[in-house]
Parts: sequence; C-alpha cells; structure tokens
Amino acid sequence: MTVGPVRLLLHVLGESDALATAVRIGMKARAELGGEAKIELVVHGPAVVALTTAADGPEGVLSGLEESSVLVVACRNSLASFGLSAADLIKGVGSVPAAIAHLAIRQGDGWSYVRL
Repeated sequence: MTVGPVRLLLHVLGESDALATAVRIGMKARAELGGEAKIELVVHGPAVVALTTAADGPEGVLSGLEESSVLVVACRNSLASFGLSAADLIKGVGSVPAAIAHLAIRQGDGWSYVRL
C-alpha cells in the first residue's frame, strides 16, 4: 500500500566528496522514483563548505540538481562552525537552523531517511 508520493531524506555528513556522491545518488533516486517523489539532501558538517561561495567551483558539484527538483539544504549550525552563514550559500541552496532537528522532524512526518 502506497500513501502519497515517496519523501526521501539523504543526510550528507562528511567532506565535500560525500556531497558529490550524494548528488549522484539524489539524481538516480529522482530518475527511479519519478517526479512525484520529494527528495531532500540535508548537508551537515564539513560538506557545507562546498555549498558556499567560499568553495572552489561548488556549482559543478550541484549541476543538474535544480532541473531534477532535488532540494539541497545546509545546516546553519555547521555553517557557523566554519565562520559562514546562509548568506554565503550558492544560489539554489536553502538552509535549516539545525540539521539534526530538521531530520528528526521530517522523519516524524513520515520521510524515509538514508545517511550517506
């Protein structure tokens, strides 16, 4: 029995190479699950730096995600630990106050969780 579209949380914790892997997985999940699925990459820890204008070429890592409707959000607590803020994020990347709280809320709302 399926109740509504799939809602998938991909938790990215680690260095920027983890982000590149998560982007590939998110796009493959989109292709498999179809346009009705909601897919969110929640980036936490050192990988948030790759989502900012301070990184070298972050747009390349995220290319294709906008067209695939995979939402990318960065943890503002993680950004702050690197001396960055939500204002430093590249275009198209959102933010949440605390990744762990966001993940808990989404899971409580029935989202499926995968840690990458």
